[in-house]
Amino acid sequence: MEEQQTANIALDLIQQILVLLIQSLRRYKITNTIFRNCTSETGGAIYATNPESLIISASQFLGNKALYIKELSNQFQNYGSGGAIYYTCNQYYLNCLLKLEGENLFKENKASIQGGAIYWDMLEPQYSQNDIKFIENSAIYYGDDIACFAQNLKGISKQSYINQMIRVGNQISQDDILRRTLQNQSRDSTQNNDQANVNNQRSGGPLPVMI
Repeated sequence: MEEQQTANIALDLIQQILVLLIQSLRRYKITNTIFRNCTSETGGAIYATNPESLIISASQFLGNKALYIKELSNQFQNYGSGGAIYYTCNQYYLNCLLKLEGENLFKENKASIQGGAIYWDMLEPQYSQNDIKFIENSAIYYGDDIACFAQNLKGISKQSYINQMIRVGNQISQDDILRRTLQNQSRDSTQNNDQANVNNQRSGGPLPVMI
């Protein structure tokens, strides 16, 4: 088989648009590039689908956003995921690679749903904790820095929920607080534990009965 050539990308500054659509069965290397204030519904700066190899080195992702856009919400899956990078891989082949090497910075990226900086679904990106820096990224539901499918569901207190909503700038109505309080009281009446945990739970899968 003929070896695929690598597409090298090295730009000083990319901003204010969804810049890169990384497509299947290609090799890419991004070096010394700044992605700033890019916005999309899925993957604020980079949407990578089935890349044979995507290597990101010594780059910065600053203030990018993956936002819920009502007019487009029926066109995309996982909207609001991956404030800077959205990485997906075909589950039948799993011939993909996303590798972060050198010092990469993710700062003040936001996602409406999950993965304030990075979202992945099938294959976890490769990176060293010592080389990657996350600063003040945020996601409304979960995974301020990195998110994948839900793997562990955990009950939280009313105050923890309120604190999370305040942190991401959402308004909470009194009706919502009352409803959740009643739900907590109902759950507490049938459970002795302060918290309910479900391990190895995948999004879309059935939940066990907890009584």
